[in-house]
Amino acid sequence: MKLNHLFPIFIIVAIAMASVTLWLMLARLAGALDAIAVVEERRSESLALADELLRSSNDLTRFARLYAQSGDSKFLLYYRKVLDIRNGSFSRPEEYDGTFWDRVIGGNVQLLDTGTGQTLSLRDRMRRLGFNQKEFDLLADIQSRSEDLTAIETIAFNAVQGRYYDPRTKTYSREGPKNLKLAQVLLLEPKYFKGKAFIMELIRQFKEEVNARTTKALEVARHEAQKLLVRTFTGGGVLLGGLLIVFGIVTHRKVLRRISAVAVAAEQVAAGNLEVRSKVRGTDELGILGETFDHMISRLTESLTLVEAAKARMEEELNVGRDIQMSLLPHRFPAFPDRTEFDLFAVLEPTRETGGDLYDFFMVDAHRLCFAIGDVSGTGVSAALFMAMTKIVLKTLAAYDPSPASIVTRVNDALSADNDNCMFVSLYLGILDLHDGTLLTTNAGHFPPLLKRRGGQFERLKALDGPLVGPMPGITFKERKTQLAPGDELFFYTDGVTEANNVRRELFGNDRLKTVLDQSTSGSVVDRIRDVMQAVKTFAGDSPQADDITMLALRYNGVAPSDAAAPVFRQTMPNQLMAIPVLQTAFEHYVAQWEGAKPLIPVLNMALDELLSNVVQYGFPNDPAEHYIRVEGEVRGEYVILTITDDGIPFNLLTVEAPDLSLPHDEREIGGLGIHLVRSMCDEVSYHRTVGHNVLTVKKKLAS
Repeated sequence: MKLNHLFPIFIIVAIAMASVTLWLMLARLAGALDAIAVVEERRSESLALADELLRSSNDLTRFARLYAQSGDSKFLLYYRKVLDIRNGSFSRPEEYDGTFWDRVIGGNVQLLDTGTGQTLSLRDRMRRLGFNQKEFDLLADIQSRSEDLTAIETIAFNAVQGRYYDPRTKTYSREGPKNLKLAQVLLLEPKYFKGKAFIMELIRQFKEEVNARTTKALEVARHEAQKLLVRTFTGGGVLLGGLLIVFGIVTHRKVLRRISAVAVAAEQVAAGNLEVRSKVRGTDELGILGETFDHMISRLTESLTLVEAAKARMEEELNVGRDIQMSLLPHRFPAFPDRTEFDLFAVLEPTRETGGDLYDFFMVDAHRLCFAIGDVSGTGVSAALFMAMTKIVLKTLAAYDPSPASIVTRVNDALSADNDNCMFVSLYLGILDLHDGTLLTTNAGHFPPLLKRRGGQFERLKALDGPLVGPMPGITFKERKTQLAPGDELFFYTDGVTEANNVRRELFGNDRLKTVLDQSTSGSVVDRIRDVMQAVKTFAGDSPQADDITMLALRYNGVAPSDAAAPVFRQTMPNQLMAIPVLQTAFEHYVAQWEGAKPLIPVLNMALDELLSNVVQYGFPNDPAEHYIRVEGEVRGEYVILTITDDGIPFNLLTVEAPDLSLPHDEREIGGLGIHLVRSMCDEVSYHRTVGHNVLTVKKKLAS
């Protein structure tokens, strides 16, 4: 639509100037958007190179161990190809991603003598993407540290081939028998793990540096685009405003309103409001301007939305991992308020990035307490899931395996299966007999705890019973026995405590931890942990927390003299009705040792007869094989406690409805009366199912 027929020349000039200005603005804004896209692409490529560095380091370790374990020369070839690709002496395959070597091993991809991709070293590719000097310094440090591992791997490789170091020629020219076991030991020794962990930490720092640099570059590009947007539209607004003032008298009010709408929208965009739209439409120049402006803001909004979405996904993964981690930990204290034999407290303060720390404790039976503490490698959801798997497998096995060494050995076999990412967990597992203070422990690569004898100071238990759990199957762990006396106290922790650093990059350290513990005058394990936590936070000051901080404290109080002398009744019987009277007689003799328990013998005999008969008759339908029922009993405190365990079909008698005693006998449903009597005459009846077994516990208070 023509603005004013009376001034065609003026209008044509004005339109021409406005069009030129518009296209200049669009060109500059398009350039800004393109700049953001370029920065995003370089950021993505830079992070991909950092991930490739991490993958190649893990691939080298994996092939070194596979070669040492199997002696198959193809793994040595793969090891050298990984180095050649990273160093640029072998062309990079086209689909060189995280699954490439798995597909090569599986035969899905053939490793050619010459690659099909780009022949360029990882360093040169980083240089082309503009990595800074600090990042190359970290890369050089990683290379330097890697040479220490390479030296160990060289010795291991030559041992596999039967070649050994000759000091005269300073080469591996001395022939000998092939020794795969020596190679495996070299690649599993703590020095190798420590060196590998140090390199992983440097790579983590390298990735953080790359991420920080590229994030900053992206923020700068966005900021520049926003500034350009402000300058461009402000200049365009001033120019258009001047033209409108010149021919304002002869222009239509509709034109002024539309220009005003675009100007107001531009000001709000400059202020950071990307939701605003001018909503100016039409076939004339102003309509094109408004539509183009709205389209441009939509494109800018989409670009920023993609950036925010990526950031949100990262935050969501961290939050999910943290939720998984914390939801699986026991957090109610006191955990066992009715147990006086021990005091226990634990705490886990997570870092922003889920670190995979874990602790757990539970009663294996009435007299044994199982507890564990550990630290999973890595961060995020993967670490949280690995931690959850560790905890579940450990608790499942501990339910029927009394040996910490056996439990950890089987946990290692379970976690190492299909562990392509070579994740691992340091783990300390203990089982404490509350009757006599016997403590069985297995330390699998974890920080040793500190033990304080009653009246003494904390001393470190330095025993190590095996390597880290998870990287490799077939490892047999050891266990140790420690005798605790009443008043002895144990303190367990993860590296988040001793490796907490302050603004001067100093570590809290083991010596400072021991000093804090020795100087703590707290009378409870709760206050003891709080003293250490306060000391760590005071030391760190304003320095951000870099890792999970996890602590567990356990004090053994012993049992009361009357309980300590009390024997425990344990007996098994076959699933036969004729065996019930024999067991009843034995349990009757056991209970008769306590005057307060003698009046309960008829009730206990009735409960035994009803419960055992129910198991024998209904627990093993259509199963002619012989099964055994375990009966345990004890007099503890004010109660006689009776526990019946069987491997029959799942059955919770607490779900059986009580019979209606108001009905005549011939009108009632058959069954349920005996169970009703047991529940009515006993003070407490509880049931749970664990690892293929029904476990029923009955408590009856002693006569006063």
